[in-house]
Amino acid sequence: VAHQVMIILKQMTEYQRKDPENSPIKPNTKSYTMTLDAFAIVAGHKATSCLRSGSEEDCQDPTKNGLQEIKAIQDLLAYMHKLHESGGLDYAMPNTVTYNVLITAWARVSGALHPDAPLEAEKVLRKMISLREDVHFAVAPDADSYTKVILAWTNLGRDTAGKRAQFWLNKLYEEYEMTNDDRLRPTVGAYNAVIKAWSKLGRPENAEMLLVDLIQNEKSENIPLLKANSESFSVVIYAWLNMDANELADCTQFGERCRRAAKWLNELIWREENGYSVSSTPDLFDNLLKTATKCKNPDPDILDFSISILEQYRASRHRVGSYAYVYLLQIGFNTLGTAEYDDTRFDFLEQLFHNCCDDGLLSNVFVRELANGPVYYDGWTRSESARVVKEFFPHWPLPREWYRNLSHEYYVPTYEDSKRRQFEIRLRHQPEQSTA
Repeated sequence: VAHQVMIILKQMTEYQRKDPENSPIKPNTKSYTMTLDAFAIVAGHKATSCLRSGSEEDCQDPTKNGLQEIKAIQDLLAYMHKLHESGGLDYAMPNTVTYNVLITAWARVSGALHPDAPLEAEKVLRKMISLREDVHFAVAPDADSYTKVILAWTNLGRDTAGKRAQFWLNKLYEEYEMTNDDRLRPTVGAYNAVIKAWSKLGRPENAEMLLVDLIQNEKSENIPLLKANSESFSVVIYAWLNMDANELADCTQFGERCRRAAKWLNELIWREENGYSVSSTPDLFDNLLKTATKCKNPDPDILDFSISILEQYRASRHRVGSYAYVYLLQIGFNTLGTAEYDDTRFDFLEQLFHNCCDDGLLSNVFVRELANGPVYYDGWTRSESARVVKEFFPHWPLPREWYRNLSHEYYVPTYEDSKRRQFEIRLRHQPEQSTA
């Protein structure tokens, strides 16, 4: 695509050369910028393809790893400067947008393949700042210039990325305060890019602080039009839900992180219901429940929390997915598997089953989890599983209204789903062996 765009640009240049004064067709700044943008897009695609292929040879080849396209952008940008300096052609003069395209190109290829890309993006921004100081205001950086540099660090995802992304956001804020130039007004896009950088590094507390800053700015209006959007909330929620093995094993820490995620989901829902320009998504509810299934040492508080999330999901404007019930069923077994919870467990299963059927979301996955999931040495045993399955599904086929809202016929439960074929036993509930 970039090659075809370049051909068109050359054709426009030829028309201009034949009749420099009167040609109705001649490339201008926009023509060059669109060509630069085409190369930037191709550079990003090539870098991504190289990483997916895993070919070391391709990753080192500039014609395949995106660097050839970035070189083309640099050369064309230099040519624009040459045209302007030699002939004073204002209609083809480089401007802020053309330089931003080069920064964007570095951001697109930033990552494991090109770990120096963020530094190259910084060089471009520093050059723009230097040119501005030399009174070349046409190429003065704007908020988007800073945002693209931040994205380059965010895409890199290494240890220094969060600090460097935060540095450039702070720099943008300082520039705006000093100049009061609307072109340098920090945007929610810049904030979200830094939030993502901290999220990728497993630093949800840092991501959350930026969301708090956005909310406080709404009240103070220190920076006009700067408000948290749906993405701001979503990234922070996912940041709290992204846990490593140690955090999954620590019940207290696990519960706290889930609650922090739920706190921001509740804030997002409240804003959605009260006229703010934000919206929640079903994935936020599903991922909260899915994360709760991973807790290595669950307790009843985690189950109560998960039940409340599903109730919120059902009360929301979203159509609940069948997997939400499966996740809550798994959480219930993780929490209430032993004999001490026999009565509580059955009440929980009965209520969950009835709600699932009332919503028309009884799936084969739910039935399999109930009939064929892991069992314990006591409490939720194979025999207890078989008894409950028999009580819940005494006759087959099941009533259609129980599964009327499933997204696909593939998920419709059949009698085969109610048969036990796996016999995994959770050893942590195995009774101690007698030493007598």
